[in-house]
Amino acid sequence: MRLNKKVLITGIYGQDGILLSKILKKKKIKIYGIVKKKNLKNHKLFNNPRIKIFENNLENIKSLRKLLNKINPDILINLASKNINATKEINNQTFYKYNIKIFKNLVNTLIKVNNKIKIINIGSSKMYDFYNAKKINEKTPFKSTSSYGLFRIFCHEYLSKLSKKNNTNFCTVILFNHDSKYRNKNFLIPRIIKSIKIKDFEFIRKIYKENIKLDLSHAEDICRAIVKIALSNKRIDKIILSSGKLTKINSIINFLLKTTNTKLNSLPSPKNNKKFYLGKSLYLKRSFKFKNKKNILSAIKEMV
Repeated sequence: MRLNKKVLITGIYGQDGILLSKILKKKKIKIYGIVKKKNLKNHKLFNNPRIKIFENNLENIKSLRKLLNKINPDILINLASKNINATKEINNQTFYKYNIKIFKNLVNTLIKVNNKIKIINIGSSKMYDFYNAKKINEKTPFKSTSSYGLFRIFCHEYLSKLSKKNNTNFCTVILFNHDSKYRNKNFLIPRIIKSIKIKDFEFIRKIYKENIKLDLSHAEDICRAIVKIALSNKRIDKIILSSGKLTKINSIINFLLKTTNTKLNSLPSPKNNKKFYLGKSLYLKRSFKFKNKKNILSAIKEMV
């Protein structure tokens, strides 16, 4: 695929949107972003002339089509959604219906504007949150208990139907947990770092007792892989992006306490928590010759 492509990113102000923009900018690719509210003061990156940001809430199809006709992108990387676990959404059904509505509006309008567009559909490990203590790969059936996971499953299945009907070029990129210094402060690792800095030891003890285990990556690796997949001519309908390793959050807490020279007299006995799942891609190394360059500890050092 030629590099003189136009890439549209929804949710461009988030962690992954920032990192994707930085990577694409280095490749001298034209970048367009759609956000609910334009605020270029959030990050100096978005004052770059190579990146153009537009306001649109994705609900009004008429204004959306007008905007997409103006941009006429070759590639969509769709990050736009509300994460129910991060935003503490109250009504699960409202969350689910709203996100499906804006997803269908965006995808259907884009295909009418350019039926040869490549769609990078961002998925989540929540699509597999039914499974415990299991290694997940692209052949593992989707099974979820959460509204967020079910929404992401719907998106993949909807694109699969469009692909059969219209030969739509898409790939669902299934992201496991990943962090960087750009991570939203509501997520777990930033909250742990903040709690240690302000000495909120009640929260630290609570998390330590839960004994959480995650497949956790550096977000830069995840975003480099997304860009490689987006710019490739290969057609694979879903790819898992993960570290493939189990990270104990308690080990991170101990590392942060030591790194910051924070004195904490006692930590509770951790629960016997057996809930975790690991991701392993069958295609990423073989088809895209991709390797991770960083790990979660390097991300945490940057965040601290």
